Amino acid sequence: MNVDECVIRTLSYFDIFDYPLTFSEIKKHLCCRQEISDDELYDSINLLSVVQEFDGFYYLLGRSKIVQMRNERYEISTSKLAKAKILSKILSYIPTIKYIGISGSLSMNNAALSDDIDLFFITRKNTLWITRFLVNAVLILLRQKRKKKNKDSKDKICPNMFMDESRLTFGSAKRTLYTAHEIVQLKSVEDKYNSYQALLQKNKWIRDYLPNIKIEQVRTRRVGLVKKLLIRFIQPIEKISYLLQKAYMRKTTGETIQMTKAAFHPIDRQKIIMDVYSLRANRYKKLYVDNYWVDSDEARFYMDEKKIRILN
Repeated sequence: MNVDECVIRTLSYFDIFDYPLTFSEIKKHLCCRQEISDDELYDSINLLSVVQEFDGFYYLLGRSKIVQMRNERYEISTSKLAKAKILSKILSYIPTIKYIGISGSLSMNNAALSDDIDLFFITRKNTLWITRFLVNAVLILLRQKRKKKNKDSKDKICPNMFMDESRLTFGSAKRTLYTAHEIVQLKSVEDKYNSYQALLQKNKWIRDYLPNIKIEQVRTRRVGLVKKLLIRFIQPIEKISYLLQKAYMRKTTGETIQMTKAAFHPIDRQKIIMDVYSLRANRYKKLYVDNYWVDSDEARFYMDEKKIRILN
């Protein structure tokens, strides 16, 4: 891809979420594998006929309203972030938790008023299901847990992903632009022993999609004898906790249930978002290259109705 197409694709991805980008954000998230200087990128952004700018934010032609939306959602996100940090601090006292990050729209300060608060966890080895049980128990006691069938989830906590520190690598099926963004956009609130950098280190493939992301080298910590004995003692309890929660989670759909990974995703957001992204990027690329606006009933359905109904 040339520089112009890289810019169009980058803005197209964030446009799905009604999110304009600053110059530095475009550079960070640029979907381009070649080396591009700041001057070259700046010239491309400012000369592209399908890119507009207002108040330091860049967006695709005809999408000026999302600048105001980003500013409004920033204000909404401020109070949600404050609550997320307080509850994350409480949860961090669970000794098996190594990392808590805010994911989803709130991680980008782009939350709508009705949005819940998504949290991502990294746990100590062989403690994922014990940790998940304790996290949910604490949130239920505090009346902050999002209920699956409750449509009103405003400001409720959704602990939607847990990963064991020994299995931080995403499989080939998940190595997509969508997952790369989900990892990079995590907003760390509790991080013990550089666990977030360890997550990046185990998923260097994200640089195939976002080459400007910096990944630091993390030293591997040696496991002491006491910790090894403790892990061995906990294993039977972890196994029982896993089997009990697995039996309960089978009643619902969209769950990832593994010993080293647990995720709640009732809708396959990845496929929907990547479909919308492809349609939108091709639409603006066609307008840029051939001065032709791609439009069809299917495209309008994906890019408007389905987005509103599923993503929001």
